[in-house]
Amino acid sequence: MLTANPGGIQISKTITLAASGGSESLNCFTLTGSVWVRQLWGVIQDATSFATCTAASFILYEATGPSTNQLTKNDGVLSAMAVGTVFAKVGLAGVTFGVLNNAAGAVLEPGAAGQIFSEFMVTQRTGAVVTTIQFQYTTAATPIIGTAQIYATYTPLTAGSKLIPA
Repeated sequence: MLTANPGGIQISKTITLAASGGSESLNCFTLTGSVWVRQLWGVIQDATSFATCTAASFILYEATGPSTNQLTKNDGVLSAMAVGTVFAKVGLAGVTFGVLNNAAGAVLEPGAAGQIFSEFMVTQRTGAVVTTIQFQYTTAATPIIGTAQIYATYTPLTAGSKLIPA
């Protein structure tokens, strides 16, 4: 029998942002089965060249595509954010992720539901199709050079379901 753990299972993955003059989608987590994602967030670890990081979002991607589902609105801006800046899924898919820019100090408060993180459920596409949670962004002609640690806390909904670092 599978029982939900209130805290969930926490995993993380370091991603390297290195696009120049275009968009990049980076695999964060691979999905098997169906899971309840309780929290999804990232922390900028290195911002060697982070001048233009726009149209940032989290998406659910199916490898046989073209099928993507926005998990956050694709207009997040992390341009010139400092190391230690936190960004998180804080609303429905049509909402930009919340950003805590530590260079200026920031507060992120719970929404109407009384929660800071926006929970959601996802399921793998049938037929053993590789399904991933990705971080997607766009950059200008100036190359972006940096890393971010992406975190997820989840609870499996069916036996054998899981998220693992991609």
